Amino acid sequence: MGSREEIVLWANLFGYRGEKREDHLRQEFEGLAAREREFQREERKAERAERKREREFQLKNEEAVRAETDREREAEGRKEIELEKLRIQADGVKADPESNPADWADDRAKLSKLPNCVDRKDDLASWLTRFENPQR
Repeated sequence: MGSREEIVLWANLFGYRGEKREDHLRQEFEGLAAREREFQREERKAERAERKREREFQLKNEEAVRAETDREREAEGRKEIELEKLRIQADGVKADPESNPADWADDRAKLSKLPNCVDRKDDLASWLTRFENPQR
């Protein structure tokens, strides 16, 4: 049976009168109230489950966003480190005359011209003389 009106209608149709009618209606109303309470309990239980699923979904989304942000920060940090390495290497290239001879051509031209000493061909004494007096 459904509503209170239906319960009363059925009691009248079955011909319940007096105390028997009152007992029947009380039992049916108590059953109806119990079914309504059970329905409300199930409804609250379903609502709690839905809220729990929503919270879990939200937490997973927040965790995914945090993880993505962390990965982006890590990648940015690695890029910064690589850029700093490249800057250091570039500074090292500028400071190292062997690494880029074109940058140092002018500086080498300013160095004094030392005579070459070829083993087994040059006499050490004559080379030392040329070394001490390069104008010759």
